[in-house]
Amino acid sequence: LKQNIGQDFGETIAYGKNLQNIEVYEDWSNVVTKLYPVGKDGLMLPEEYIESETQYEKPYTRTIPFETELEEEMQTEENLINELRHNAINFIETNQFPMVSYEVTSDINQEMEIGDKIHVKHPLVNLLTEVLEYESDRNTEKVKKIIFGNFTRDVKAKFDVIKNEIKENIQRLSSQETVISQQTALINNLNKLGNVYIDDNEILILDELPRENATNVLRIGMGGIGFSNTGYDGDYTTAWTIDGKFNADFIKVGTLDGALLKAGSVKAEHIATEVLEQGGNNLLINPVGLFGTHGWTGVCKEYTDTEIKNNTFGKSALFMQNGTRSQIVQVPNGIYTISFLYKKLLSLADCKIEVNEHIIDLTEEEWTKEVYTFEVASNTIEIKLISDNDDSCYVSDLMLNAGLIAQKYSSNATEVVTQNVKIGDGIEVSSNASNIKQKMDNDGNRIINTNTNQIVSEFTDKGMSTDEITAKKGQIAGELIALHGNQVWHSVV
Repeated sequence: LKQNIGQDFGETIAYGKNLQNIEVYEDWSNVVTKLYPVGKDGLMLPEEYIESETQYEKPYTRTIPFETELEEEMQTEENLINELRHNAINFIETNQFPMVSYEVTSDINQEMEIGDKIHVKHPLVNLLTEVLEYESDRNTEKVKKIIFGNFTRDVKAKFDVIKNEIKENIQRLSSQETVISQQTALINNLNKLGNVYIDDNEILILDELPRENATNVLRIGMGGIGFSNTGYDGDYTTAWTIDGKFNADFIKVGTLDGALLKAGSVKAEHIATEVLEQGGNNLLINPVGLFGTHGWTGVCKEYTDTEIKNNTFGKSALFMQNGTRSQIVQVPNGIYTISFLYKKLLSLADCKIEVNEHIIDLTEEEWTKEVYTFEVASNTIEIKLISDNDDSCYVSDLMLNAGLIAQKYSSNATEVVTQNVKIGDGIEVSSNASNIKQKMDNDGNRIINTNTNQIVSEFTDKGMSTDEITAKKGQIAGELIALHGNQVWHSVV
């Protein structure tokens, strides 16, 4: 055996230098450079984040839960924090680099052996890899192909995972088919033995006649369908009643689709959750500017066009201007997550969003999603949109929710938005068939021309103002003032 396995002879591979005839595989899916660790019972580090020594142009941020391995008597807050910090540091040190694998078929260093180190000068980071395998030609006694990297691409292991998933699905289908087979046999056999009894109000299927002697009863009537194994008078422990309630000791389904599941406990081989639709969970008021400046202070502008409608759920965007736009939300202390989409329009502009003094720089000039999870200890969340230029950046789908997981964008609980109706700081009703809209709020009721944005008519605490009025009959109690050309007519009634 070779005594010095894994030697470092300074062999270096540089991108753009000696990467001819080389096959490159890179996997960035597990890279983390900024880690938000969460411990037992939602425990967090005092410093919140652990950052890696290696940093890229864009941070790779993830929230990872860690289980404790401490004995119960050792689980003090100090010990749990130290353990959480230790686990987080180990995790980020392991995952700060992408997984890479290189396959070289020409200009191969013939002296390399399994385990020898190769330095890779990647455009973003310097990587230390090692020789994983090589292929040699017995006739020429030369190495034809060499594979090196910082992980082993185990295709067989991936196929094993897929095979196991297929096997589990087959077992579940087999279980479902077994139940179907059992129920089919039960129906085919027992249906030959039952007695049908029909009166004016219901249909009964009984194991014995008369019905007073029956033990097993299927009863169908206006109240519903019920099954009893204690006679005609019940109890009907399995029933589907006319009020929509279904009661059974055991339910076997392939797919259960519903809005709400209430249970004392749920037992399953696997539980997967997916948020299909959320509405009204946003803690921010007027999060995408559909209600003008409502809820915000400072420099405010809203904008929408086809691009914004095609790339966002909110269909509108906050258009960042030179200055600060802010909103303060009062909340119970705890963990919160903010998420949003943005697109920077002016590359030289300094654009950022500040969340309780935490800065998120907006640098990308394509639609990009950002997520930030944080702890609130002062019952207050302050959001600031800051820019040093007008019309510098779109911000849309701005979502603030409680918990560690960013939820799908929705409006505030006090807001409703449809194609023709908006309910938020007031009620606004528009129509696709006309050029007017009506807005009602605590200042009054106004009719607005949508082409000119001019108020055509308004009703406030000071009275009514309108461009034109037609009435079959009118009555005035008090003073009438009429303007006609340069003349003012006063008439006291």
